[in-house]
Amino acid sequence: MGGVINVITRSKNTPLQFRLKNNIFTELDLLLNKAVPPKIRKGKIYCRFKGNGPPLLLLHGYPQTHLMWYKTAPELSKNFTVVVADLRGYGSSFAPSGDDKHINYSKREMANDMIQLMNKLGYKFFFLAGHD
Repeated sequence: MGGVINVITRSKNTPLQFRLKNNIFTELDLLLNKAVPPKIRKGKIYCRFKGNGPPLLLLHGYPQTHLMWYKTAPELSKNFTVVVADLRGYGSSFAPSGDDKHINYSKREMANDMIQLMNKLGYKFFFLAGHD
């Protein structure tokens, strides 16, 4: 039984389609079979992880989510413990309200979220890669 998930992007309100195979979100679910929303200081960060080896945090760009890594993460998980996360305000992570100075969505705040996330997962030191 296959199906289609329609996702509305925040920027253009246009639907993107992701194909399902046997009701499984194919490559990413098969790769990253652990889903956890660890609580950090200000909210919950949605992440998935898999692999053995040095920890590697993969960060998505605007207006994407952790799902953008569905082709890259499988290969990287052969040599790294890959962690893909939704930044605050994206996907299934918490979304604080904005403020006049945009502090809640500053790069500094988002970086602190990711450091707390990796510490919660047991990693004090880790590699980092991003895409935008």
